[in-house]
Amino acid sequence: MSDIPIVILRGLRLRCVVGLEPAEAVARQEVVLDLRIVPLSAPKGAVPGADYAAVAARLRRMAADERFLLLEDLAAHVADILTDEFPVAEIQARCAKPRVFPDLEEAAVEVRRTRKRRK
Repeated sequence: MSDIPIVILRGLRLRCVVGLEPAEAVARQEVVLDLRIVPLSAPKGAVPGADYAAVAARLRRMAADERFLLLEDLAAHVADILTDEFPVAEIQARCAKPRVFPDLEEAAVEVRRTRKRRK
């Protein structure tokens, strides 16, 4: 797998519902995703190993349609989507909520997932 370039998407900003507090359960807030994607295969010519636009569009739809109690749930769901729906061998997804408190730059969670082998 060493010949396969790793795709890094940093700073994908989404607005979604995530949180346990009552105010968080109804208001969309910004989350920032950093993704490290190992495609299943190396890019061929002009065809990239991972379609950045398709990944971003799918995650925007997820953020618009779904609600999460915990940032951990969001990060796990992002990893599930990418390994289930895209040609991804491995994903590292970091999800952060900026400015959760005045004296905290961000709260973040990171999940790593490897594609399950299909039987």
